[in-house]
Amino acid sequence: RERARAMVPHPWPVDRKAAAARLARFAPPRAPAIWWLADGIADCRILVVNEYEFGIIEKKTKLNLADVLAQVEVLVITRGENGAALYTNSEEINVPIVPAAREADPTGVGDAFRGGLLTGVAHGWDWELCGEMGALAATYCLEQVGTQNHAFTPAEFVARFRENFDDQGKLDALTNAG
Repeated sequence: RERARAMVPHPWPVDRKAAAARLARFAPPRAPAIWWLADGIADCRILVVNEYEFGIIEKKTKLNLADVLAQVEVLVITRGENGAALYTNSEEINVPIVPAAREADPTGVGDAFRGGLLTGVAHGWDWELCGEMGALAATYCLEQVGTQNHAFTPAEFVARFRENFDDQGKLDALTNAG
C-alpha cells in the first residue's frame, strides 16, 4: 500500500513548509475573520441560525435584523422550545414546535430542522409549510439519542405532520414520489 501511494505524483510540493507558507498567504487570520461572516451572509439566499448564532452575527458584524434581511431572501432563527421564526422582507412567520413523544437528545435537532425546511424549499412550497416541515423533522431527531438515529417513511412523516399542521394536501407529493 505504501509503495503504491509513493508511485502517485503529488499535485502539490512535497516540501510541507513551502506549501504551508503559500497557504498562509491566502488564509486570513482566524480571529479577525468577521468579514468572512459578513460576506457569507451577503451570498446567502436562506440563512438558518439559532438564537445564539444570530446574537453572534449581530455582535461581530454589527448587522441587525433589518440589515440581514436586506441581504437574504429569508432568515430563519430557531428558538428551541419556542419554535422558529422565519423572516422575509414582507412578513414574519412563527412556527411552533411539534410536541415530542419523549425528549432524548437535542444533538442534531438544528440540522434536522434544516433538512425538513430544505425539503420543502426543494418542492417550491411556501415558507410556512417549509418551516413546519423543519419543526417536525427536528422533533423526530429530538426523540432519539444521536444525530442520525431517527427514521420515518414519507407516509409516517405526512401522517404525523397532519396531526399538527394543515398542508392542504401538498405533502401528498412526498408519498406519491417514485
